[in-house]
Amino acid sequence: MGWGLRMVMRATRGETFQGGSYSKLAAIQIGFLASLPERERPIEWNEEYGYWTVDFEKMIPATRTLAQWTLRHYAQDHFQETDEAFQYYITGAGFQHLHRDRLQAVMGGMPSVLFDYEVTGLD
Repeated sequence: MGWGLRMVMRATRGETFQGGSYSKLAAIQIGFLASLPERERPIEWNEEYGYWTVDFEKMIPATRTLAQWTLRHYAQDHFQETDEAFQYYITGAGFQHLHRDRLQAVMGGMPSVLFDYEVTGLD
């Protein structure tokens, strides 16, 4: 999460997304994971506190969903539909879901202040 958020922050200095391939990948991944249905969503923006909440139990199934969606669309030659979906996360409404204003405000410090997490299952 820290790497992805930092890549997004570096690509969003200004009103538009100006990142390279890794920044786009990070924006697409974070955007996709944050826009899944609530029961599947591994990351959630907390408006009250201004940080991401991460549910690691949902993360693996959610990233599998992203990979399956991407592979299915490319395998079926739905390149334009896939590109349009990916463009959503780096422009327009999808771009707003990245909360870049908050990213820029805190990423110079410790990125951990952008998300809340609890590690479980280490027994």
